[in-house]
Amino acid sequence: HQLLPLLLPPLEVLDVSDNKLTGTIPFPLLGKAMNNTLKSLDLSCNSFYYNDDNNNHLISSHIGSLTQLSVLNLQSTNLGGTIPTELGLLSRLTMLRLDKNKI
Repeated sequence: HQLLPLLLPPLEVLDVSDNKLTGTIPFPLLGKAMNNTLKSLDLSCNSFYYNDDNNNHLISSHIGSLTQLSVLNLQSTNLGGTIPTELGLLSRLTMLRLDKNKI
């Protein structure tokens, strides 16, 4: 999945929901690859993670790099732990789905 953002043109909407994707979510790479044009990101129904020292599956603090997001769907993505304060950097966010996780 590290190559996916490099192969895409700048997008406003990226929906890769329900694709059985695993691994970490490359938020900084997505932000750079999309030239901060990404307004809607749907990663729901996959098995992403960002591990901390206790092996919790967390939302990466790098989420704040997607400054143009207005819609973020992380429903059923196997995430847990606490919600990072960097989520507050997404001042355009109007819809956030975090349900069906372990948060």
